[in-house]
Amino acid sequence: MRKSKYLTAALIVVAILYYIAVTLISVFFSGDQMSTHNVRHLLSEIGGDESKVKLDEVLIRGDLSQQSSKKGQERKDSADGDDNKEAAVSENTVAEAEPEPEPEITIIPEEKEKHYYSFKAVTKKTKLHMREKPNINSKSVAKLASGATGYVLELGDEWSYVTTGKQTGYCSNEFLNFTEISEEEFPEELRSEVVQTE
Repeated sequence: MRKSKYLTAALIVVAILYYIAVTLISVFFSGDQMSTHNVRHLLSEIGGDESKVKLDEVLIRGDLSQQSSKKGQERKDSADGDDNKEAAVSENTVAEAEPEPEPEITIIPEEKEKHYYSFKAVTKKTKLHMREKPNINSKSVAKLASGATGYVLELGDEWSYVTTGKQTGYCSNEFLNFTEISEEEFPEELRSEVVQTE
């Protein structure tokens, strides 16, 4: 009885080893069905139905193991594909999210229209002082008689920078009468010196 059990166990071990070898070979030569049939036939002649049943259990476990391995690989491939898709979508999203640089806008300042003025000195008793700077304590560079005329180079609120053609300096607006004139009436050689104020 014991010998029969040992023999059956030995046959199963041999069958398992044989099945493993056949399985490896079948990967390259597609001989799964014939190899399994041959093993079952061999065990039926040597070990009877009990060996065939145990072989079937081994084959079922092997098939389940192979199926589990295939499913695991399929899940891994699917996960890798999903990761690749998510990475591609993420890259596209980042690319779409980047704003395009706005074109540079060059602001061209508007040229202020120049106004041209002539002046006439108005004093009663004394002459009008023309000074180096726009204040009463500044050095006098010339004295203008009442009625003297000239052109305004810069019109100020209290002092204006004026010229008679011979003398140029600051005079108090209190003693000047201004008249706006056209560009043609203003001396051409002095037009570039005119400072336009608000």
